[in-house]
Amino acid sequence: HAVDLAPSWERARGELGVALAMAGATAEAESSLRAAVALRPSSAAPHVGLAQLAAAAGRADAADAHIRGALGANANDLGALGLLGELRGGRGAEAEVAFRRAADLSPEDAGWHHRLGVALAQRGGAVAREAEASLRRAVSLNPLSGAHFDLGVLLAARGDSMGASLSYRA
Repeated sequence: HAVDLAPSWERARGELGVALAMAGATAEAESSLRAAVALRPSSAAPHVGLAQLAAAAGRADAADAHIRGALGANANDLGALGLLGELRGGRGAEAEVAFRRAADLSPEDAGWHHRLGVALAQRGGAVAREAEASLRRAVSLNPLSGAHFDLGVLLAARGDSMGASLSYRA
């Protein structure tokens, strides 16, 4: 293991933690990720890994604390922004801000525009046009994405049955 060769190498500890988590060894994964954070608290990746483990275990407060640590280390970490939005159920102002930031940082990624569009659509009201624009952007970036369906739902709710029908068929 790289960890055996360089026990103070934060990246090796973090990557080992991710591999252990994927293998289902959550206790070992958490231990390795905590070691990575201890070695380099300014690295966002191990914080994100710990947040994912905590979220999967239903420990929302711990997941939130680790996301805050990740964003404190790197406010532009796409993994942390996405997980923050997901931890908020893809709803609310905090999810919207996280998804908007991610879409701004990665403007050619349809997924971020899709998530932002859904978050805005759930809020409704004055941001419905912005939600539509985000969903249309997602569709233009990835014509095979599921954004077609969410765009159709938005258009149908607005009373645009023709636009909704076209979106559903795309």
